[in-house]
Amino acid sequence: MVTGNSIPASAYDERFTKRRKRGLRELLDAGLRWVVVDLGAYNDQALSILDSQLGPYEINREYFKEGDGVLVIELDIQASAVVANSEPIQVQEASTEVATPKPENKQTP
Repeated sequence: MVTGNSIPASAYDERFTKRRKRGLRELLDAGLRWVVVDLGAYNDQALSILDSQLGPYEINREYFKEGDGVLVIELDIQASAVVANSEPIQVQEASTEVATPKPENKQTP
């Protein structure tokens, strides 16, 4: 659930994999560089889905304590060529718990 609403199937269902890849490729090609996530609005399942889809293109991740917590994911804008080769994700049963981020930064060369 995201702020009381269920996560749409198009966010994780394998039937929508090509559409998600095409959309991500278009966003990266257009220059999408950062994704900002309000951690209070997303449960563990939603964050897991986001991680599995954006993780291969992530070059940096920072957490901020403002509000319920904010996650800023920096994307590799050169990565759009590999979007088409990413694997579909597997979704686990939904959880109502909010993720608690680690305070450290993750940097990928």
